[in-house]
Amino acid sequence: MNTEVQGYPVPYWEHLIGSDLPKVFSMGSAKKGRLELSREGQLLRSATDVSKWRVPWFKYLSRRTPEMSVERLAGVVNRLSVARLNGSMPERDAGREWLVNGVAHARSFASYYVGTRRGTGIMQDDESSPRRRFRDVITSEEQLRAVLGAPTDRAVAKVVRVIDERARRFIAHAPFVFVASAGADGMLDVSPKGDPAGFVKVLDERTLAIPDRPGNRRLDTFRNVLSNPNVGLIFVIPGVTYTLRVAGKALIVRDAELREAMAVNRKLPEHILVIEISHVLSHCPKCMVRSGLWQPDAWPDTSNLPSFAEMLVAHGKLAETVEEMQTIIDTGNRDRLY
Repeated sequence: MNTEVQGYPVPYWEHLIGSDLPKVFSMGSAKKGRLELSREGQLLRSATDVSKWRVPWFKYLSRRTPEMSVERLAGVVNRLSVARLNGSMPERDAGREWLVNGVAHARSFASYYVGTRRGTGIMQDDESSPRRRFRDVITSEEQLRAVLGAPTDRAVAKVVRVIDERARRFIAHAPFVFVASAGADGMLDVSPKGDPAGFVKVLDERTLAIPDRPGNRRLDTFRNVLSNPNVGLIFVIPGVTYTLRVAGKALIVRDAELREAMAVNRKLPEHILVIEISHVLSHCPKCMVRSGLWQPDAWPDTSNLPSFAEMLVAHGKLAETVEEMQTIIDTGNRDRLY
């Protein structure tokens, strides 16, 4: 078979549907001299018609078990990775890199196939997949460095591990911050947060606090943080062409004193995102200069831009008209800011 998935040949997966499957799916029992197949293992082992699938066992599993969550499927794939790393599976060249990469790739892979099965996958299993569309795909930092070279000493040295007085002043002037987070399934999210300048509080040189204001209750950032605390921030100040980047680990708190300190119009935030800082760095102005972001003369014509209401109605296939949805939006903007 010459079929490829994620850039790797399928025969390795075909090899997995064989005598080594009990070891893969019950390593703990195998160490005690017992071989037990889990439900997932039984399903995988029965996926013997490899000619039908690009990833025979995985796609078979996802179709046979539509109730399975991404996390459960990720666990199946990750057990393969663990087995490979512990030497429980014979080494094969095809697919080896993917297995060694472990949990993150397992979760991303599971999310991709579950999403495709449910019609929500961001990359469909066909020839339009970017890996199939493009020939010259970069796969290592060495390839990047061969073209772009090494960073300057000052670009490397500008990273600091605390919120110093300069970073503190920037944060105090910023009315807007982007918060990036990643879920357990590997799906990334970037959420914008805005309030009067200085709404993000510097609690000490290693800790920031961001109030959560009323929104759509999707809880994308919060749900991600509960399973993966790593976050990244970009602080933006109108008219200022450089930004401040911050990264660290977050947790969600409801401490009464902190909520009271971050109240606006006597409305307390229900939750606060507290971030323990790992590094801080300023980002150069080139992207702002190139985009003309703060130059009105450079702004694009938005006369044919769809409204937020139109987007919601179209993407959500809502029963409301665009005009009705616009009224709902305007009411929320007027009555539910805090």
